[in-house]
Amino acid sequence: MTKFSLKFQYVSLFSISWSLNIILTRIILQRGIDPIQLAFQTLVGSTIFLAIFLLATNPKSLISGSKKSIFGAIISGVIGGGLANIVSNIGLNLSTAANYGFLIKTSTAFVVLLAYLFLKESLSRLKVILVATMLLGSYLISTKGKLILPQIGDIFILLGALGFAVATIINKAVIKKDILPNVVSFYRALMGAIVSVLFLVVTKNMISFNTELLFLIILSSFLQSLIYVYLNKTLSVASASYTTIMSMAVPVIVLLISVIFLKELFILPQIIGAILIIGAGIMTQKTKVAHHD
Repeated sequence: MTKFSLKFQYVSLFSISWSLNIILTRIILQRGIDPIQLAFQTLVGSTIFLAIFLLATNPKSLISGSKKSIFGAIISGVIGGGLANIVSNIGLNLSTAANYGFLIKTSTAFVVLLAYLFLKESLSRLKVILVATMLLGSYLISTKGKLILPQIGDIFILLGALGFAVATIINKAVIKKDILPNVVSFYRALMGAIVSVLFLVVTKNMISFNTELLFLIILSSFLQSLIYVYLNKTLSVASASYTTIMSMAVPVIVLLISVIFLKELFILPQIIGAILIIGAGIMTQKTKVAHHD
């Protein structure tokens, strides 16, 4: 398999896993579970899944890599697995679903900018246009073409998006050196779980496990494990820009799943948004504007 096709395969599996987990998370939250409790429980589950996988396939990998790379993976886990999740969830509680659906995708713009500043990836006019086109498409899908009203929670959502972007840049940097992608995935889940526990303790929110939703939470944990694995596998063979730009297909996949399986209706602005994202994605592939490693 060529490196080009491997990039597309990994980012597709990453996007599909993420889309399925968004739908599943929505279903679980509708059952009344606290978002932070859900984040904690799925992160614990993901840590267990990834630990079992690593111990079964390559146990020595957990201590492989330089101390600097392992430290980078841990910091990335604290930021991307823990703080960004918590901050964005706080934002969701203080804002609207439409605002969240659009603003969280600004992480794409943050990744492209940070990759230019710290990873020396190019920042061409075409790349900027493609990212802007995808963000417009995401806006139309999330808001159904309506204007969004600024909310105080939007600041937290943007901070969460920035946190996810920073974690992606750190992951790319350490994976390029001497640490395996699956190990980075494990540390992201582990540190995210630890940060979530600390947050629950500080806020005096009693840690609990909902047995009625156990199967759904286990399934969400498994999907989250796949998200981390294929995110970092993509970063191991592709640029940070390519990874984040191509993952903008997620809103389109979520829309299709919602329409086909949840019988949700879609309207013209959402169709236009989907066309914009798909078109920009095809252009990204054809022009190889983000194919630098």
